[in-house]
Amino acid sequence: MNKYTENEKSIITARYNNGEAVAALVRDTQIPRSTIYTWIKDAALGESSKKTVSPKNIRVLENKVTRLQGTRHRLRRNWISSINKPFWS
Repeated sequence: MNKYTENEKSIITARYNNGEAVAALVRDTQIPRSTIYTWIKDAALGESSKKTVSPKNIRVLENKVTRLQGTRHRLRRNWISSINKPFWS
């Protein structure tokens, strides 16, 4: 059984998100600092997991990968050609 309700957790994280310092939250609530930081982290992870992936985002990422692969290929080719040149030229 949880010692704190979901409502208490959301109130504390909302206060933190509104700019209140964790030290002040600990002082006011007597909840351990590590617990509050865990709630903050969990709340942040929960928000990021709600993001959806659209076909457009996938295409954008695929295009970035293709560009990076081309850049990698050019850098590798230039590096190899520079190794094959004599040092004194």
